[in-house]
Amino acid sequence: MITIKNSHLGKTTYIIGKYFANGCTVAKIEDFDAVCDERDVHEYYRNQVKEALKAHNQDEDLSGLVEHDAWQVRAAVANQGYGLDKLVNNVDWYVRIAVAKQGYGLDKLVNDDHCHVRIAVANQGYGLDKLVDDDVWEVREAAKAQLEKLKM
Repeated sequence: MITIKNSHLGKTTYIIGKYFANGCTVAKIEDFDAVCDERDVHEYYRNQVKEALKAHNQDEDLSGLVEHDAWQVRAAVANQGYGLDKLVNNVDWYVRIAVAKQGYGLDKLVNDDHCHVRIAVANQGYGLDKLVDDDVWEVREAAKAQLEKLKM
């Protein structure tokens, strides 16, 4: 993993396996330029990360990062399918969303306290019969949308 402090918007940028993270953004390295364009990242910070990428091993061992302090790192680890058995119970809902997107632990995450995690579960097509009656309208809508897809 590579850590670049005081990067875009003064936040730390992490490069983890095949992902990078800065602020609330956790995305694939292959999408780096598109994300920078969308977020209007200054060329200085783009080049800073691109230089770091030259020395980065995308096939690094991620198992030791499952308990990293930064939720962005843990989410990137989950996005790559590592440590899901531990990260399914992570305190940060963004990490649990990444776990749900992997299709892991859906039987537990369908009952998650955070509505965005339940939306991610619905988007996986799991627990729709329960989520269609969720207390949060966004969860209900996500479940209904998945049910409509299944009818097609």
